Amino acid sequence: MRILTRYILKNFFESFFLGFTIFTFIIILTSQLYQVIKWLVEGVYGFWEVIKYLVFISPMYLNYVLPLSVVFGVVGSVGKLSANFEITAVNSYGISSIEIFKKLFIIVLFISCLHFFVNEFIANKYISKALDMYYSASKEIRGSVMNFSFSWDGKKSISYVFAREYVGDLGLMKDVFIVEKDKLSKYVVRTINSSFAKKKESNIWLLYNVVIYDYVEKKRIFVDSIEYKFELDNNDNGRQRKMHREEVNFLQLLKMAKEYENSGFADLAFEMYVKIHLKFIFPFSSIFLLFLVFPFSLSKVRVSSFLGIVLSVSVAIAYYILITFVQILTTKTGVIWFLWLPNFVSIFLGGIFIFLKNKNLV
Repeated sequence: MRILTRYILKNFFESFFLGFTIFTFIIILTSQLYQVIKWLVEGVYGFWEVIKYLVFISPMYLNYVLPLSVVFGVVGSVGKLSANFEITAVNSYGISSIEIFKKLFIIVLFISCLHFFVNEFIANKYISKALDMYYSASKEIRGSVMNFSFSWDGKKSISYVFAREYVGDLGLMKDVFIVEKDKLSKYVVRTINSSFAKKKESNIWLLYNVVIYDYVEKKRIFVDSIEYKFELDNNDNGRQRKMHREEVNFLQLLKMAKEYENSGFADLAFEMYVKIHLKFIFPFSSIFLLFLVFPFSLSKVRVSSFLGIVLSVSVAIAYYILITFVQILTTKTGVIWFLWLPNFVSIFLGGIFIFLKNKNLV
């Protein structure tokens, strides 16, 4: 059994690392080639800075490269053993195909756990550096800004907006204070205090828990919420970049979700919980894909590397299309467990086919 385990490991990792190299090169090349060439031509970054950027940005694609590599490793190794009738020989000694599946499952589980750990506690730091370089080239600021302030020039007045924190990707401000000055007289005509401000449309914000002081009529007004207009997107100091999901770990997302729940922002809390679930779904998708591809790898037809790539990409594309669909379904219905539907389907269908293959019924 130890010899068999080593043999399976050797064949799997040979195909796995080949797939990892191929898919990393293809995905990064197709997604970043235009941008890095543009930087080099325009002189924004030099050659070594571009290389550094590519190294920093590469962990962002682990959610796609690693599952694809696992599928390629399974198809390449099991397909080779099956085509050479080595699995038939192993079965004749009383070792079932399910035993081989169990060994691969342990390997893929280890890869998935390592993938999750790297994503949450290592890769996010490098991804953040890469995105800082990207948006620095665009003259944009980081997404979450403390002690944020800017001014907006309206038709009759100038608004000075101050916020304890501005989270650009969520369109949210905390502890907002607005001062309005009349353009002609230069006097303060109104001040507005708000606990939270949430972006509704491109230039329309909803202010909550509002206290308005009118200096003209000398009166104070308390309201639950009001709409307020200012063109933040056209203000150079307000240009923000969105924080990518992979820049923060699931613990930080959980903390943000609790804060939004306590503040009454159920929709933002739900958005955070969706991101938390995806934090687990993507790294462990390798396990669910294993259930799908293993039974189809038990073929007596020799599987070439090209066919392995085609099968790997086809299965992964179908899986990720289904994940995209259930994300939309989750947003529409508010049922967060729909996110796990592709994985339950993968385990159910894969389990049936593995059982039937083991019994030689298909």
